Amino acid sequence: MRNRFPALAVSSLIAAACAAAQTPKVSSPDGNLVATFETILANNPAPEGQLVYSVTFHERPIVDRSALALDLQGQRTLGTSVAITGSAPSQTDETYHLITGKASTSVNLSREQGNRLYW
Repeated sequence: MRNRFPALAVSSLIAAACAAAQTPKVSSPDGNLVATFETILANNPAPEGQLVYSVTFHERPIVDRSALALDLQGQRTLGTSVAITGSAPSQTDETYHLITGKASTSVNLSREQGNRLYW
């Protein structure tokens, strides 16, 4: 019984670390369209791994987990082994006047998610 406690404690810490991994989300202003960003390792959520995204509409998946990567000349590929270290959501709500067109004004209502990556 004494030998099981350290193993249980270590596995609990690993599970807590995986649960604490950030999963940033950004949604449309009405909340129906949601994009989720996460890192996975062996197809399971992990604190560090392949950067992926998925998209849902009305809580139904429309884009399953898909890899995100940027191949930079002379550098490692960004997205294959990263950790999401933070995120900063923001929202835009602006109205501006158009010089030409059928409408005289236009409204830009949007949400943005900036994610900090370590690679």
